Amino acid sequence: VLEAQLCLLLSLAAAGGPAARKGSTKAVADAGALVLLKACKALDYTPEQPSSHQRLKKSGALRYRLVHLVCPVLRLVLALLAGAPSSSGLAEQAAQFTAAHMDLLARLLQEAAAPATSAWSPGDEELEQAALAVGLLAALPGAFAPRAGSGAAAAAAGAGGVAAAVLSGLRRDLWRLWLVLAGQDSRKGK
Repeated sequence: VLEAQLCLLLSLAAAGGPAARKGSTKAVADAGALVLLKACKALDYTPEQPSSHQRLKKSGALRYRLVHLVCPVLRLVLALLAGAPSSSGLAEQAAQFTAAHMDLLARLLQEAAAPATSAWSPGDEELEQAALAVGLLAALPGAFAPRAGSGAAAAAAGAGGVAAAVLSGLRRDLWRLWLVLAGQDSRKGK
């Protein structure tokens, strides 16, 4: 049901031609879509470790259900950003959503870059989620840099650079994912 509702919001955000799309995007954003998604705790659940058994028995696995929640949410956030690229308010809401779910994005990148085992290897779901996470991070290039004189800069410094450490971890995960996708992986025969 949630996936269908998210797909409806995505369709509404992308409704109409280029001129009408900005209004459609604004209507979905004004309805509070990003604010509510930012507060969604279900996105932050950590699923069980992946296994080949879960791929066979998809319907009951938390991992399977999270994929069908996370992908539409990330698609919706990206569609809202693309529908109104000049809206600083929308970009700020998307940055707040991203900051609220930074652990989710890191997990998605880590799983897509994870080495294969005899029981499991990253599949289409993991790669799609990682692609959406990378797209979201790329769509918000300066959103996480603390502004001089702002409370965010003081908070980042006061928190011991937690934001910088999270971003550093994301950069590491992106690099690892790139190496896997570019064929520089240490696994042989793949």
